[in-house]
Amino acid sequence: MWNSVLINNPSAMFAALFLLHSFCPGFSLLPVLIRKKLSSSSVDQLSSFESSAFDPLRVSAPFSVRFFYISYLFHVFDVESVLLFPYMGMMFLSFSSPSLWGLYFFSLILYMGLLYEWYNSLLDWASLNKLSLS
Repeated sequence: MWNSVLINNPSAMFAALFLLHSFCPGFSLLPVLIRKKLSSSSVDQLSSFESSAFDPLRVSAPFSVRFFYISYLFHVFDVESVLLFPYMGMMFLSFSSPSLWGLYFFSLILYMGLLYEWYNSLLDWASLNKLSLS
């Protein structure tokens, strides 16, 4: 019923689109406005929460650079391998020489990165404490 009214009447379609475009930003901004009204800006709420105790004299130790480096390597190789699987599945649907060369090139770059990190002993967790990142 509504489809025939909107299709046959351009002014009704314009009114429906106008209402849609006027209410959507309002509904998107509604949670932001509610949060601003309900939130308070006390010092306790703005400070970080760690182990339910706040000690201004204790300086927390920063994360190890080794941790960030290993997590970075994991994400790089994980994303590249995730990109590799659909590409291989697509090759079975349409096997062509350019797609094969693309797969070889992608795999070569991935393998060269792995060899570089292995050669520089960056994959060994124990030897990373000797790594100077300056």
